[in-house]
Amino acid sequence: MRTLCHNQLFSANLGSRSFNQAIKAGELLALKLGLLQAAPEKERLLSEVAAEWLGLNKQRWSDTTHERYAQIVRDFINPRLGFLTLSRITRAKVREVLTETAKIRAAKTVELAHAVISGIFTEAIDLGYTNENPATGLLRKILPPKRKRNQTRPDPFSMADRDLMLEAARKHLPGSYALILETLAFTGMRLGECLAMRRDHLDLANNQYFVCESIRRDKLGPPKNGTRLIDVPEFMTKRLAAHVTAMRKEALEKGGYVAFLFPGIQQNAVRLVLKRACPAVPPLTLLNKKSRLQLQAGQFTNLAVFY
Repeated sequence: MRTLCHNQLFSANLGSRSFNQAIKAGELLALKLGLLQAAPEKERLLSEVAAEWLGLNKQRWSDTTHERYAQIVRDFINPRLGFLTLSRITRAKVREVLTETAKIRAAKTVELAHAVISGIFTEAIDLGYTNENPATGLLRKILPPKRKRNQTRPDPFSMADRDLMLEAARKHLPGSYALILETLAFTGMRLGECLAMRRDHLDLANNQYFVCESIRRDKLGPPKNGTRLIDVPEFMTKRLAAHVTAMRKEALEKGGYVAFLFPGIQQNAVRLVLKRACPAVPPLTLLNKKSRLQLQAGQFTNLAVFY
């Protein structure tokens, strides 16, 4: 009896599948003969196209770059534009989003947000979803020229060289030294600014850090580039948060409190351990003044780390 019921159910499913396939075949034939009009294709939301863009290009990017782009989409683009269809997103709306972002974030983040929006619409054009890119040429209407932003011309290492250096640091450097180098590479801080990082100045919720001090010759002072609020990639925020948690646990066990993220580590010590790790990553000249350790972290960052 059970076998009979199973066979009847299987036959019913097979018949239903064949019936649906017959309906689809009939609809296709009617479309070819002009007897049936195709239903208009549903217009896509920007959030849908953004997810498609991230998926289609994931293999071209490093994991760090993909994560950074996904963070820009999630934190800056989707909350303001993601619920809109492509046809409803005008240049005025894109400009408004970038202008508001510029009020609370660094110029580099605004540049990256613009590049991501432009990349999404370029992908949409290639896929036939739209014919226009409303982000084209908008950045110069929002940010001042680079020469007025007090930025030096970047001379970065390649991403491959950066990854080789950081991989070698994780393998060969003791304690927190690898995390220090990662922080330098992905935030743009100078070495003295990094070693002066305080737990209270790290905004874990908003992925930001307030740079207001620097260590030079074992003395705290103002940073060379002035006090500023910088953006920290989300993956680096997580690593720094884990470091802070470990520090708190250790401090509780010893009955003390440590305000700095990297207490007791001096600039010369970082230079020394980095120099020892350099043979693992030839032909980098990490202590060469010309290179100035300007690394490429999905975007160009200007790091004057050692001089």
